[in-house]
Amino acid sequence: VTKATSDNADAAGAWGAYGKNLSQACVKFRRYPASAVASGMRGTVYVTVRIRADGTSDIAIKKSSGFKMLDDEALSMVGQASKVVAIPDILKSKTRELVIPIGFEL
Repeated sequence: VTKATSDNADAAGAWGAYGKNLSQACVKFRRYPASAVASGMRGTVYVTVRIRADGTSDIAIKKSSGFKMLDDEALSMVGQASKVVAIPDILKSKTRELVIPIGFEL
């Protein structure tokens, strides 16, 4: 096994672990807005997390639920989770994107 192959495997493993940890952290910050529940709003928001080579990250809506209130809550959840889940150093070598689905079901 060459070093490059080993490094790629290490990055892939770190990427999978980071995505899993970030998704699990989102659950801790989950909040279904009461007014959205009362209005019967439901759907899935797909949130993109982009990690740049310099180690910074940003989040954005990839696909809307169709309801701004749910989209905003999904951004908030992922934003809070990204503050508590550290980006592994091995992932900071190039720009990467991860899409996290956030479901809101009644």
